[in-house]
Amino acid sequence: MEENDPDLSDETLDEEPDLDRIAAATPRQAGQSNGAWADALKAAHPDLSAADAAKIVGATKGEIARRAAFQAVSAQNQVRLDAIAASVPRGQMQKGLWADALKAAHPDLSAADAAKIVGATKGDIANRASFQAVSAQNQARLDAIAVATPRQAGQSNGAWADALKAADPDLSAADAAKIVGDSKGNIARRASFQAVSAQDQARLDGIAAATPRQAGQSNGAWADALKAAHPALSAAEAAQIVGARKDEIAKRAAFSGVIQDYQPIRMRANGPDHVETSAGGSDTTGRGSDQRSKRPGTTGPV
Repeated sequence: MEENDPDLSDETLDEEPDLDRIAAATPRQAGQSNGAWADALKAAHPDLSAADAAKIVGATKGEIARRAAFQAVSAQNQVRLDAIAASVPRGQMQKGLWADALKAAHPDLSAADAAKIVGATKGDIANRASFQAVSAQNQARLDAIAVATPRQAGQSNGAWADALKAADPDLSAADAAKIVGDSKGNIARRASFQAVSAQDQARLDGIAAATPRQAGQSNGAWADALKAAHPALSAAEAAQIVGARKDEIAKRAAFSGVIQDYQPIRMRANGPDHVETSAGGSDTTGRGSDQRSKRPGTTGPV
């Protein structure tokens, strides 16, 4: 009976990869996400399936299978993608910025191919402005807008978008996003892209003129100064004036809702519970200074 029983040990080892060994050979780096670790595992073990990688990193098969590293690519296509990647090295760029750079150098590059190169999902890359379809005529228009108001050294996407909007009031959030290389949603949330009536804009312009931004003053510091001069100014309105997001301004202490339910004691000198002390202080207990000077258990002043 033993001679006729098949020995399944070798077959089992061939069919089931040693996941512990694979994980040990390519350990998770400090701060590495599940997806990034899965990509590294795939690079080191090309035959690793999405299901097995998911087991190692602790994610779902679907999450890993959607990653570009686990999409089936023909050898010929992989060579093409490798050449594109080599032509625009990543350096210190984030995935999205690298994808933008690849698209700029290779206008025909699809979001799917860029995602495979940079190791992101197609959806993440397809949402980037640089991968949105733009006609040649429209692109020329956007290029002209960008040239007229170029990005300053160290200027963020949002700050550049604000400058573009100030120079070209009819510029949409979608077009600004395409110029600066950001998502439409991020730009549309900025105060400068919120619709304001002409009457309201005139009112905000008057507030800004009454308390102008000082040299080197940040958005937040200017908003604080505006609030101090105009206590009824809302965070949304201040954000529209200074060119920031409402939530950024609303978090500032000057815009936190604090109910002033008391007045300084000296303002209530005629109140029924007010007693002036010999030192010029105030007692609001209604018991007088002699009561405060008693120790527990005594019957008179100490």
